Amino acid sequence: MRERRHFHRVPQPIEAKYRVNGNFGATWAVGTLVNISAGGMRFRAEELIEKGALVEVEAKVPGLREVFAVKGMIVWSNLQASGVAEMGVVFSEVTLQQQYQIDNFVTFLRSNATQRELPPTSS
Repeated sequence: MRERRHFHRVPQPIEAKYRVNGNFGATWAVGTLVNISAGGMRFRAEELIEKGALVEVEAKVPGLREVFAVKGMIVWSNLQASGVAEMGVVFSEVTLQQQYQIDNFVTFLRSNATQRELPPTSS
């Protein structure tokens, strides 16, 4: 299967809050970002949100000064055996600055993961 993603993504659990767009008076619920890229994310929540739904997500991403607030669309949604739902979100309203910041964060995490996997050098 061909990879359709345009941005690298790394697993990095980050607590977030979200709400389904369009639900007047919707309250924020707590979820967890499982991974993130400059173009989207996968997150876990207690409720299953239907494919095609619009969501707002806010998270404090390490390295970013401001809360990362973005809107997106659910592109896939699955209920896990544990009863927790996992959803894929493609960002629909993300600024170039946000994409740049997230891409830098992902690059940093990827480079640190690669360095941890390298065997020690012998002297």
